[in-house]
Amino acid sequence: MRDLTKSFMSFSWAMTLFGLDQLRHLVTDDDSGKRRERISEDLEAVTNAAKDRLSERNASMYDAGTTLQRDMVDLTFDIFRGDELKPGKILDRAADFVEESADTLRDMAGEKKKKPTAAKKKRTRAASASA
Repeated sequence: MRDLTKSFMSFSWAMTLFGLDQLRHLVTDDDSGKRRERISEDLEAVTNAAKDRLSERNASMYDAGTTLQRDMVDLTFDIFRGDELKPGKILDRAADFVEESADTLRDMAGEKKKKPTAAKKKRTRAASASA
């Protein structure tokens, strides 16, 4: 039990210092493009190392949660792009996000995903046609 407690504490301390290193790189490194790439690579390496140790169930939950988080980030950035500031587009993206979030939560709970609604199919076709 002592060694397990020490391991948990070491892990927490390492993650804290790792996060501080990434923040330091963000504010002190010279070239912003390379800086962001390096931080991204470091974060991905640590994330993948942790994910490789997850049980099958938790790996599935991780995938679902990551999808939800990434969709939320995409929605946030898309809203602030000039062409996305139209109320109709914002509502469409928000509706897509809610539907995708519900699918992710269903996946996390082990339920089957619902079929896309007619409105989502229409938005997907419109987005594909404009791309």
